[in-house]
Amino acid sequence: MTAAEIRKEMEMVQAQQEELVFEDFNHEEAWKLGNLMVQRAREQRLPVGLSITFNPQSMFYCALPGSAPTNEHFIERKDNVVYECYRSSYEMTLAAALETERDFMEYWGMDYMDFALAGGSFPITVRGSGVLGTVTCSGLAQEEDHRFVVSVLKEYLGKQGGKKK
Repeated sequence: MTAAEIRKEMEMVQAQQEELVFEDFNHEEAWKLGNLMVQRAREQRLPVGLSITFNPQSMFYCALPGSAPTNEHFIERKDNVVYECYRSSYEMTLAAALETERDFMEYWGMDYMDFALAGGSFPITVRGSGVLGTVTCSGLAQEEDHRFVVSVLKEYLGKQGGKKK
């Protein structure tokens, strides 16, 4: 991907983060959203781990057939990027691609054991409160993990023709 393509992709991700905002979020919302994620992943037969955290308590986790035991740790490392930067892990991965990943990780003070620059963790932003949690998918290519999470959030939040459950 060229620098111009990376910047364009980053703009798209930033727009998604501005659009996909919750009015409120709690345990019940996490359960409903998590179940919708599982339903959509099963329909597509995706071999993924799925997670929802909030402040950063684990509120939902499911490992689907074909997922790997390492997905859970990878999810945690992606989530750490969101909690550190208040941006999606995919956006931060794109930002790192514009410079050397090592310089990027050092700038943010990130250790590879605790942080993963890979798409798939998206911030739960609550209007008036900011980023308070994460919705994460792990097991596909990073762009696919990101797209899956965004598509389910759009459906859940009633964006672009979807209906909130």
